[in-house]
Amino acid sequence: MKKIRLAALISGSALTLGYFTAPFVIDAPTENESQLAENEHIPHHAVSLPKEDLQPFLDKHCVRCHGPKKQKGQVRFDEYSWVIDNESGAQRWQDVLDQLNGGDMPPEEEDQPSNEELTGFLAKLSGSLNTAKIRLADHGGEIKMRRLNRREYAATMEDLFGLLITEAKLPEDGGEHSFDTVGDDQYFTSVHFKEYLAFSRKFMPNAMHWSTQPHWGLWKPHHNFGASKVAHLKKMLAVEDKKLQGLINGVPYKELGFANAGDAKQFKQQSWLYVDGPKKYLSLPKVDKGVYFTGIGQHTISGWQTLDPRGEYNFKFHGGIVGDPIEARKHFKVYARGNNAKTVRIRGTVENPETVEATIRVGRNGDKAQKIHYAEHHHIGNNPFHRIALKTKDPLKMKRPWASIWLDWVKIEGPHYPEEIPKIVKLIYGDKKPSKKLPLMLTDDAKARDFIEKFAFEAFRRQPIEPEYIDGLYQIFKEGRAKGYKFLGALNEPLAIILASPKFLYITEKSNSDDKKLTDRELAIRLSYYIWSRPPDDELYAAAAAGKLSDPKELDKQLD
Repeated sequence: MKKIRLAALISGSALTLGYFTAPFVIDAPTENESQLAENEHIPHHAVSLPKEDLQPFLDKHCVRCHGPKKQKGQVRFDEYSWVIDNESGAQRWQDVLDQLNGGDMPPEEEDQPSNEELTGFLAKLSGSLNTAKIRLADHGGEIKMRRLNRREYAATMEDLFGLLITEAKLPEDGGEHSFDTVGDDQYFTSVHFKEYLAFSRKFMPNAMHWSTQPHWGLWKPHHNFGASKVAHLKKMLAVEDKKLQGLINGVPYKELGFANAGDAKQFKQQSWLYVDGPKKYLSLPKVDKGVYFTGIGQHTISGWQTLDPRGEYNFKFHGGIVGDPIEARKHFKVYARGNNAKTVRIRGTVENPETVEATIRVGRNGDKAQKIHYAEHHHIGNNPFHRIALKTKDPLKMKRPWASIWLDWVKIEGPHYPEEIPKIVKLIYGDKKPSKKLPLMLTDDAKARDFIEKFAFEAFRRQPIEPEYIDGLYQIFKEGRAKGYKFLGALNEPLAIILASPKFLYITEKSNSDDKKLTDRELAIRLSYYIWSRPPDDELYAAAAAGKLSDPKELDKQLD
């Protein structure tokens, strides 16, 4: 029942599962569907599944636990429609495909199908689903629903929480040969749902933390890496040079700390990296004041720094180019905790350094930036310079420049917060900035339902919500509190479910007129995602609510 209830909540209704059913739920056919299959009066856009190929497999491996005698998970395979004529039917069969592909069904304790049986069944079913997908997308000359792509999902989450999202951690968009906003290429499976729900569950604790934290004061730390780098290299060099001299003088490798003779041999062959490189580095001018990017052995510099992911920071880099390296080596990257790197072009020379500035936002998915990395853009292990160097007898004597950039110091100023207040902060604090004092709706359990409802309304782009749906989410909150979770902790699961629901993930339009005319609200959402890849702001929502977007002059005004 827990799985069924969760599926119902995900679907956006506590009464019907909709087409976002729990994994492996196959609804019994309606009377119309059964009649349709029997009489073969199939709409031109529908697809009839190859019953003669699929039914033997289901009868053999599925009906015993999902048939007239047993209905594990409230699922039956002896009563279903062999016709796919809507998205709901397609999704149900897609769940079957996902369960078999993932090895979740049949269970391990049951007899397993042979590879030949399974391959044949999956091939027939996936082929029919692909055909159904194309026909359903083309039916009526329009795409009825379109899912947010990864770019839009990230922008929508930023609109809600004011935090950047790592797009690479989200499920793939689908099609590779068309635009990422084509609904035909955005088929959604239970695998996608699980990934979005898992991401939301991991994201929500950070999101609620930052949504209730006061803004930080302006901070201006100054980093000079030179002295610490020299001290580190000298300490390391003393150890490594002692090992090398020991090997040269015939000291047994075990006495020198090597695990085996192979490690000792490799160390000796690469002594240029462990010994000669640091010696050469320490001989460079101004080495005690700044740091060098060398491409080999010294391509990344790191500094510990706790930064607020909600704000932007102004970085100032003072340094210069060493000699005349190739253009790619005149740049370096700045990044933290896996976020997209910012590339910076350095100016000046070692003798006449200059300062360059860059505005950077380092936090991703609500993580505080604990370590900032500065890396040569053309870095070790991924460039021709390094590959050629490793093939030479003495890489340090190559004609190509060894060092590329000298970085004197780095200054950071921030955080600078955006003027636009994230929508969840508006829900909590109104037009005020976050503060340590939480409002009653985030401290009184009786008020939690109201907050969940307001959040769902905003996340679902201001669609009406069934009271039963909110009641179900509120019950999950109360169960969390009963388990001992703090107030914000108990909110994580209900809000994560909202962020994995179709009303959030899909841009739904329910126009019922024959000409499919959009409502003002639907038009506002289309406009906003077309221009900004995110939901409408308050002004555009207000114009839609007042029916003003039907006026061409007001529409032009909003577009401007």
